Amino acid sequence: MAGAGHVVVVTGASRGIGYSIGKELATRMPGASVYLTIRQVQNIQALEATLRRDIGVSSDNVKFRMMDLKDKRSITKFVDVIKKKHNRLDILVNNAAVYHKPPASVHQPMYSALIPLL
Repeated sequence: MAGAGHVVVVTGASRGIGYSIGKELATRMPGASVYLTIRQVQNIQALEATLRRDIGVSSDNVKFRMMDLKDKRSITKFVDVIKKKHNRLDILVNNAAVYHKPPASVHQPMYSALIPLL
């Protein structure tokens, strides 16, 4: 069976590309343990139901888990779960992103230069 015994993690899998990649991996690797990480734990039941509707029994080996990349404790907790249960990771799809918005002062010189042109 393809994927038998493999451990797969897809970050940022609550929607869009991350969800689609997780869905595809779960379908193509039915023997793998697939973890789809999301930021908000409130969405887990709805996502599980949607995934079951989308791919049926292929979703049996998929688990949604909460992990917020802005929270080091959240990351550590998730890694500990993977280590304890599997002690390995075969595939990581790092789809989640963290955006650090620069302070307004970084953009201020650009805007100041444009104002006389208006």
